[in-house]
Amino acid sequence: ICGAAILASSIFVSGCSSNEPLTAAQKARQVTVLRKQAEEQLALCSASAADPEGVDFEALTKYVELHGETTKIAPGTCPLCFANYAAALSRLGLAYNTMVRAADQDYQKAEESEKPELAERRARYMKQMMDAFQNSNRQFNNYFMSCRSHGQPVDPERYRWALRNSEFLKDYNRALFYLDLYEANVTLSEEAIKNAERLRASYKREI
Repeated sequence: ICGAAILASSIFVSGCSSNEPLTAAQKARQVTVLRKQAEEQLALCSASAADPEGVDFEALTKYVELHGETTKIAPGTCPLCFANYAAALSRLGLAYNTMVRAADQDYQKAEESEKPELAERRARYMKQMMDAFQNSNRQFNNYFMSCRSHGQPVDPERYRWALRNSEFLKDYNRALFYLDLYEANVTLSEEAIKNAERLRASYKREI
């Protein structure tokens, strides 16, 4: 888990004093290196998906942390850094969701004496899942605001990611908000329009 900080510290340009501001080119190189490292960690995590012992959670955590580091290098000029970090956190939330469902299954099959420990484990995974999705949406909002401040277009798919996060958080008002933004920024087929209408109706029922 500490690997991300070590990797990040190793790529600072040699010869620059600690109080000397980095140039835009130096920041861009650092962000590029961190992104490549993050993709390597994601590849390790993806390769472990079929492992009966479970996903390489250390690789997934490093993937998230590396993208988090990019947002600290150029927070004022890199909207995509926030978008990538948000997506990484959403993937982390999905991983915890899988662990919550596995804990549910174990609980159903467990002896009564084992259930208190399994219930505690499930509650811990649930909190970690919710924290990941909440942080993901915060980073998506940073991305949306950064795009607006720089006059850059928002990738509409990011609205879908934020919408899914909001579903897990059971924040259906926010899910409706992102659904409206998504529909306003893409051209939907007739079938997709019907699906969106059904989704909107389901959110309103939940509210």
